[in-house]
Amino acid sequence: LIHDDIQDADEERYGHPAVWKQYGIAMAIAVGDWLVAHGYRLIAHSGFAAAPSMLAATVDSHVRLCEGQGDDLSGDADYVSVCERKTGEAFALADSQVHEQASFDFGDDDIEPDVDNENDENIDNN
Repeated sequence: LIHDDIQDADEERYGHPAVWKQYGIAMAIAVGDWLVAHGYRLIAHSGFAAAPSMLAATVDSHVRLCEGQGDDLSGDADYVSVCERKTGEAFALADSQVHEQASFDFGDDDIEPDVDNENDENIDNN
């Protein structure tokens, strides 16, 4: 959403100044990129048995979302198609991730998430 606000020149998000409006475009792009990369890292280091396929699905979904954003910016697609590949894509990914991991046997101790990952020191677990 940080990148989307920049591209759409939206100055507010949920009643607050957009990140780019408050901290500048360069910082907003860096933060948006970090959030995307951190999301990939969380999946990769989750310890879930399904992590490789979940990561692949997330990358594929991100590509479709970017294509939808490109269509939105260029005006080359109809509204419903853009919504399907942007908001709809995000909801579909969340749903598929739950089903992907749920298909594995949670009784196996080897698939518990690595919530104490030493690389995640900036996450507030409270």
